Amino acid sequence: MDDDLGGFAFRSLGPGAIDVADSVPEPDVAFGALTRDEIRQETGALGYEMQWQGLREINFGLQKTRYRKKVRAPGLAPTANADSPILWNASAVLTAMDGIVLYAANANLSLPALRTRQVEAGVRWTLTKDVKLIAGLFDVRRPYFELDADNVFRVLGDVKHRGRRFRSPPSPCQALTWLQVQC
Repeated sequence: MDDDLGGFAFRSLGPGAIDVADSVPEPDVAFGALTRDEIRQETGALGYEMQWQGLREINFGLQKTRYRKKVRAPGLAPTANADSPILWNASAVLTAMDGIVLYAANANLSLPALRTRQVEAGVRWTLTKDVKLIAGLFDVRRPYFELDADNVFRVLGDVKHRGRRFRSPPSPCQALTWLQVQC
C-alpha cells in the first residue's frame, strides 16, 4: 500500500447551517508538501484440519509474514521499520452431546508492526438446523501505540480486552449478538 498524505491547509469559512446551501466561494488554497507512506506485506501460510466422525476436530495453522514500512515526511529524515514473525493458530472442537459443541481457539495476528494475542473458549448449542446459540469467553491483548512525551510514536503499554459474548444467529433473520467487554 502506498499513500501520499498531509499537505493540508486551514481556512475559516465562518458559521454555517446544515440545511442551508453554503454561499461562501471555494477558497484558493495552496497545499504543502506531502508525506509518502509505503507499506509492503507478504504472508505465506499452511494449515491442517482433521475431523473424527463429527465428534471432534482440530485445526493448526502456521504463517510467515514479512512486513516493511517506510515514511518520508517533508523536512525530516526518512524512517523505516520491518518485522518478519512466524505466527501460529490452533483450535479444537468437541461434541459434548447431540447439538452442543465445546470449542477453544488461539490466534495470533500481525497488525502494523505489532503482535496481538487472542484466546477464546465457549459453547455452541444447535437448537434447530437454522438456530444455534453461542456463548463464549475471550481475552485479546495487544501493544498500545501512541505519541510519548518526546512526541515519538512508540509502544506505551498494553491493551487488554476480556469479556463474554452470547449470540443467537437465527436464519434467515439478522443475527442477535450480546457482547460484554471488560477493558
